[in-house]
Amino acid sequence: MNLNTIGNGKRISRYDPDLARKAAEEYEQEKRRKKLQDKLKGKKQEQEIPRTTTPTQIQNGMQELIYNDLGKEILRIHNEKFKGKSKIEDLTQYQDAQPISFSNVPRALSYNTYLLQNYNSGLLSPEEVIQNWNNIPNKENTYSDTNSIAIYPNQGVNEERRKEVLRLIGKSSIRIPYIVYNLGVEPAGNEQGFIFTGSDFLHYEEAPFLRQDGKLSYDGNKLVNSDQGIAVYTPANQDGLRGVYRNRANWLYARDDDLLSSNEAGRVNFARRAR
Repeated sequence: MNLNTIGNGKRISRYDPDLARKAAEEYEQEKRRKKLQDKLKGKKQEQEIPRTTTPTQIQNGMQELIYNDLGKEILRIHNEKFKGKSKIEDLTQYQDAQPISFSNVPRALSYNTYLLQNYNSGLLSPEEVIQNWNNIPNKENTYSDTNSIAIYPNQGVNEERRKEVLRLIGKSSIRIPYIVYNLGVEPAGNEQGFIFTGSDFLHYEEAPFLRQDGKLSYDGNKLVNSDQGIAVYTPANQDGLRGVYRNRANWLYARDDDLLSSNEAGRVNFARRAR
């Protein structure tokens, strides 16, 4: 089987209007129920993000960011920050309760930072994706960026962004791949329209399992190569900086060189964080 062919076709699938209509109807019913409940209690209750279990114990608690009060708030803040930045600003005309789509690396990390700072929540890490693979909602026809990027030992694609990240983690070079979690993003005048920055939540780890294509499982502490597990695809020449995302129900992709690529199959999967 040609792995290069497998790796192509990032993010294929289309928005399903029937599913969106059903979700919108359910959302409106729930909104009416809450409004009546508030009226009976004599005061309006503050809306909260549904609570989930801690990230490493996620059952069905993962959330999919949709165009509700939270989604509108996040998009408003994000679009104000990245106004005029092509492929980063998201001007999609979403309907109520429609999934926030068109995920790419700078959008995902922007949303992630806001969730971490304001809602004690964040996008799933690669470890959480693998550990909770069977519980991810609607994964068959969607993709979802993680809270992470991968940097590889050799110079290559997205080299300026790779150098930025190496500086942020205090390294001049590396000998094995690293995963870097929870980077910040800021608008910039470069060709891509953004730069990576540090954040209060940034951390990084060696990722020897990204040295080659294979299968991954979670051993209770970290991701490891295994005969049984979820397929992972990596760059053969181990170069540059790459996005790390779940591609449908098929594999974890750690060789994405187009950080701005997106389509309407993209989803934003997030979870509550342990304090």
